Amino acid sequence: MLMACAHTRSSWKSPRSRWVLVGVLLVVGGLGAWGAWRMLTRTAVYVVASPTSLTVDPAIQFVATPVAGQVSVTHLQVGREVQAGEVLVELDSTDQRLQVEEERQRLLALEAHRTARHQEGTALEAAWHATAQGAQATLDEARARHHDAVVALQAAQEKAQRLGPLAPLTALLPQQTAVDTTRLAVQRLEHAQQVHAAEWRARLAQAQREAVVLDGDIAIATAHLARLAHALEARHLRAPMAGRLGAVALVQPGAFVHEGERLAVIGPSEAPRVTAEVAPAVARGRLRPGQPAWLRITGVPGTPSWSLAATVMQVAVAGQEERLHVVLRLAPNALAHWPLQPGVTGTMAVEVEWVAPVTLVVRALRQRLWGHTRAPTPPNLPGEGL
Repeated sequence: MLMACAHTRSSWKSPRSRWVLVGVLLVVGGLGAWGAWRMLTRTAVYVVASPTSLTVDPAIQFVATPVAGQVSVTHLQVGREVQAGEVLVELDSTDQRLQVEEERQRLLALEAHRTARHQEGTALEAAWHATAQGAQATLDEARARHHDAVVALQAAQEKAQRLGPLAPLTALLPQQTAVDTTRLAVQRLEHAQQVHAAEWRARLAQAQREAVVLDGDIAIATAHLARLAHALEARHLRAPMAGRLGAVALVQPGAFVHEGERLAVIGPSEAPRVTAEVAPAVARGRLRPGQPAWLRITGVPGTPSWSLAATVMQVAVAGQEERLHVVLRLAPNALAHWPLQPGVTGTMAVEVEWVAPVTLVVRALRQRLWGHTRAPTPPNLPGEGL
């Protein structure tokens, strides 16, 4: 018996036994460390909604080209503050500027012609009034002479009646001749005055018709010039609002852009907002304002995907289907990576809690053994920062 114990003690002192003991201690220590890590460390838990439709805040607008053309000058720069009406892109407008200048010169010529016709019409009216006054004076003199001749004839006739048979037969001949002559002179002057008046009225009417035609030509030329000026202005892409430029298209002078092509995103200077729709079953009442979130923009062919940092601002029930509207406040630089398309979808991930890994294992086992429990309806929370 003593020899057996001695042999046992001597066996622990052998190199092989010591290595076995070290291995056992390492395994036990590793299991203890792994258990402590599982009990003490925390893992982030996320609520993920994919895909979900995204509604951009109305304050964010997309800047599109109204017409097609070749880029002449561009002022697009991500993050640049712009004012409403500021020119962002200028398209080549050589032909439009020449057309505007040509139509402007034509309009100036028409206006000068109309001014000349108005002056001519005014001169015609003045000449007509002077001629009419002179003709009226001549007619008045002829009528006065005729009246004098008639008075003289009446006096001669009264004298002849007093003399009776003694009056010579030729005594009234000169007075009668004077009356006939002055009456014919008055008739000729009246006829001439009527003819001249008709001629002057025709000349004045012609001048007025020409002035009306010129007015119509000027109105047409003015409208045409306005259309050309509008077409020229359309070659200047202006900022629709004051704010900050987000994502911009990579266009250089000389590049060709198509009508309706979106070249930039412009939004407010402060952080933009996006609303995502989430099913209540996905949220399970765990979404709260202030939680960190991320958006992964997808569904835009030909453009890269970006993960945009955000913060939950509001969670509210909307509509009869009781879908959740989750309002997210993006990071200030998020617009720099926002797609140039207005309608996009994406994946929303919201960090809802930090739990120990063992807690996740217990939850998984509970769901596997007893099934999913009915999640409570999320409350209609007030918005923060709205």
